[in-house]
Amino acid sequence: MAAKNPDSDVTVEKVVYIGRRLTGDNRIGYWYLPLVDGELTDKAAGSYKPYRSGLPVGGVVEISRPSDAPDRLYTSGPRGPRLVAAWEDADLVAEWRMQDLADAQVLALSKRAKKDLDGLPDEFKDAVDTLARHFARLNHSQRAALLPLVESQILGRPR
Repeated sequence: MAAKNPDSDVTVEKVVYIGRRLTGDNRIGYWYLPLVDGELTDKAAGSYKPYRSGLPVGGVVEISRPSDAPDRLYTSGPRGPRLVAAWEDADLVAEWRMQDLADAQVLALSKRAKKDLDGLPDEFKDAVDTLARHFARLNHSQRAALLPLVESQILGRPR
């Protein structure tokens, strides 16, 4: 819910932190669902930097924006984001927390693999890029089903 503060040109709103999510460019974004009249909206907003560090998943955060620049927000000081409550739906918070941990783990594994494979010949990178393009056309269930098959085919071949 956005409310204009009569003492200044500041718009105050509340959002619920739903955790870290992988973005299309394989980076972590911090995602929030706005609250309108105490109800969650279905349009999440994200940022590559957290509005405030150390927020728990499910935390209700009050953010302030300059009225003349609604796409910006105050990040520190007395108008900076502050934790004001916790979302009460424990099942939903648990779901958000599980997704947060899963996406963070995927990113950590990806970074580790890239580091371990640094210096790999270009032909291997080209092969991985080809597989990635093919997998990108599949839905999540199809990817999950095909991945073990591809792995078994590659690891099970005689040398």
